[in-house]
Amino acid sequence: MARAQYNQYGIYDIPEEQLESFAKMILEKQEEAERIYKKLFEDKVIKVVKDKVTVTETEVSQEEFNEMMK
Repeated sequence: MARAQYNQYGIYDIPEEQLESFAKMILEKQEEAERIYKKLFEDKVIKVVKDKVTVTETEVSQEEFNEMMK
């Protein structure tokens, strides 16, 4: 997360201690910590679902689709 923010601005060679300091600063903010937690949780849920679900594509007409959406 911290590295990605630096990379976003074209900064790629960041000392580890600076990254750790920045990460700690981010996590001190309760709102940011919750946002990161929710994103990681969401990513894990999506991975589990993708591993367990098989998608089968079926062609349907516009009328059939409209009926399914009711």
